[in-house]
Amino acid sequence: MPLAERSLTRSDVYAAEELFLTGSATEVIPVREVDGRIFEPGPITQTLQQRYADICRSRDEKYFDWLDFVE
Repeated sequence: MPLAERSLTRSDVYAAEELFLTGSATEVIPVREVDGRIFEPGPITQTLQQRYADICRSRDEKYFDWLDFVE
């Protein structure tokens, strides 16, 4: 999935089809509303949520080297 990291304007946010935030505690969480504009979790958000959860919960062997297993 291609991506770009850049600062967003309010117009960018309003024009978005879907929005999400990421972090180690929240993982991937959809943004539901900004200034009264409602957003629904779309296919990109849902895919990233599932993939991130699978990796963090060691359900994707491809990324085992990213994890530190604690016994």
